[in-house]
Amino acid sequence: MEKDTQNNITRYGSNKLRQIISNTLNFNTQYENRMEYSWSFLQSGIPISVIMTDTVGNKYRINMDGQGRLVEKYYFTQQVPPMVFK
Repeated sequence: MEKDTQNNITRYGSNKLRQIISNTLNFNTQYENRMEYSWSFLQSGIPISVIMTDTVGNKYRINMDGQGRLVEKYYFTQQVPPMVFK
């Protein structure tokens, strides 16, 4: 957990590989906002994909190369078909 200068708390969840799988801003308040992360790797380990889903269901997908550098970035709302997320 982290606390900023205005006493807002951010809470992180991680998996066994220490990858962030959740991020909750303003934890335990009426303004709580949660982001969930889903990591995937191809058989060769390249590219690395992270799909982030926010509280209202919007999805962000980031593709990285084997060294963690950004290759592609997508942003989709609930109205866009999730074909790119398969």
